[in-house]
Amino acid sequence: YACLYDLIQAGDSYNSIFDNSFFNSLKTCHDKTGACFTLNTFNTETTVPDYDISNVPSKFQSEFQANKSWLRFAFHAEDEKTYCKNISADAALASYNKFVAAIYQLTGDYECIDTITRLGFFSSNLENALVFKNAEHGIIGLLSADDTRTSYYLTKEQSEIARLKGKYYDLENELIIIKTLNRGWATAKAELDSNPMYRKTAEFFWHEYEDASSERPWIEYCNTLGCIHGFPSDLYKPVV
Repeated sequence: YACLYDLIQAGDSYNSIFDNSFFNSLKTCHDKTGACFTLNTFNTETTVPDYDISNVPSKFQSEFQANKSWLRFAFHAEDEKTYCKNISADAALASYNKFVAAIYQLTGDYECIDTITRLGFFSSNLENALVFKNAEHGIIGLLSADDTRTSYYLTKEQSEIARLKGKYYDLENELIIIKTLNRGWATAKAELDSNPMYRKTAEFFWHEYEDASSERPWIEYCNTLGCIHGFPSDLYKPVV
């Protein structure tokens, strides 16, 4: 939320989204390495009562569109405390629709929405996962946990398939589940080295408040492996 809150608060004085330090850091990294980034986004933040995603500016639409090949937004949760398994289907749909409307206001382009997302706490029951899927500009997949916990509505066995194979196809509900690599770099490197399945689609994540540098070792390492940067949602688009 913090980079969007900054655009709301200070955007009038900015000539570019890259006047914001976080967006600038991502662009520096992208220009150097080719990396692509999805910002998993909260609609509100309980510790910042005046932040609301609906207030994002439309001033920078052309710039977001020009950079959508490597920078996109995805729905995370209503706020940093919400577990999507604990809310009603109506509340889930309202939250997702609010996110979509705000990102369109911000970017002017629905293609700036990444349709494979990581919901907060890797949490959702099946009903709400399908709400997010069937919403306008809805999701086509979810990023699963970076450890051995059971993700979302999956069974323990299904989560284990995702963990060992790097992905799990939920054919019945038409959702792709993709494992995220461990948030600790040493462990993530060991995963990449020991399981070639993780090299087919390598998803890393970290929290916005932890981002202190444009130098991110996992991206450099993936480049040495010959990885191609992109969005999994572009690979797994449903046939219509």
